[in-house]
Amino acid sequence: MEKILVQIAVVLFAVSFSKTSLSQQLAPAAQENSVEAPAAAPAPTPAPIEVSPPLIDPGPTPAPIVEPTPAPTPKPPQFVSAENYQKILKRGVPEVALKRVISFMQAHMGKKFHFKNDMPMALKNATWTVIIDYTQPSVNYRCYLINLKTGVVERYLVAHGRNTGEVQATDFSNSHNSNKTSLGLYLTGRSYQSSRFGTGRILYGLETFNDEAHLRGIVIHGAQYMSDTFIRNNGRAGRSQGCPAMERNSFKRVHNILGAGALFLHYHKRLPQEVRKSPKVKLT
Repeated sequence: MEKILVQIAVVLFAVSFSKTSLSQQLAPAAQENSVEAPAAAPAPTPAPIEVSPPLIDPGPTPAPIVEPTPAPTPKPPQFVSAENYQKILKRGVPEVALKRVISFMQAHMGKKFHFKNDMPMALKNATWTVIIDYTQPSVNYRCYLINLKTGVVERYLVAHGRNTGEVQATDFSNSHNSNKTSLGLYLTGRSYQSSRFGTGRILYGLETFNDEAHLRGIVIHGAQYMSDTFIRNNGRAGRSQGCPAMERNSFKRVHNILGAGALFLHYHKRLPQEVRKSPKVKLT
């Protein structure tokens, strides 16, 4: 029995030793066959968190500032079209004179003017005007009756003052008893009757160098010495005491067309020099 127990103990020891040796042999192989796991990727850095400012009520949105639009500058009335302007010039009217008439109309149409010892008178005829070119000799048809609306121009003979010159007008004056023509712009006035020449129309001077005209008795009137027959017989036209006298039938037409309140210009190439030192008469 004792032998049997010894044998059993030997067998158990052998089995135990065998398991331990096998375990030691398998451990290196497992280490050799093992695969190293890859290193873990670093965790992403979190984005910064934006913190919104606290909401503040800004109140109502202010209305945008709108600059006021300036009122358009009114254009002066156009008394003559470009086409009619050229038609008038082609009839021999001096352009300097025509421009002066038109610019004066644009500035003063409808206004009243005050004259010495007389009633105020308004400029109101926007269609018809007269320009006399005293640069030309008296034998020429130098009086231009102009329709600004159509461009039609009629030409007539017209006298100058006896002391202004013979055939050519060279000397001008605003003085009483000078028997000379005065240059510048005039306003036609009322019609009246004279024992010397019949019907006439008063001229009111609009400049400082012709403002005595109505007091001097300067008027438009008809005269027998203003005709082609007189010129043929005398070699020149007749002369007046300073008035723009015309042939009688011509005067009737001009008198009726112009009426009171029309612009009338005594022009000469010297006139621009005179104008620079002459203010207009007073407006009422």
